Amino acid sequence: MAQLVRTWRGVNEPPNGRLGEMEALHYAYRFAFGIRAVTHLAIVILLATRKLFPNLFSPLALDFLGFRDVFLPPLFTTRTNTKDMATGIHNFFQYDQYVGSTAATA
Repeated sequence: MAQLVRTWRGVNEPPNGRLGEMEALHYAYRFAFGIRAVTHLAIVILLATRKLFPNLFSPLALDFLGFRDVFLPPLFTTRTNTKDMATGIHNFFQYDQYVGSTAATA
């Protein structure tokens, strides 16, 4: 994106003075990517810490902080009820993330 903005400076200016919009989008996307990268890195570090140093966590946290528990929802065709409302909402958000990501790439 930055290279695209740089090539528009000079002879290849975008029509209607949209260079300012492109630069603003460049910084907005950079900011959003930075926030997303930091939050994802924090989650991965937390999961790695749970695996490498299990004595730092309570037994309850050890049960719920696994990679599969955090990122993989149960099958949507299952007939079992969820344990509580929080688990159901968590499963919904997992499916929402995967469906939304798939739709965004199509």
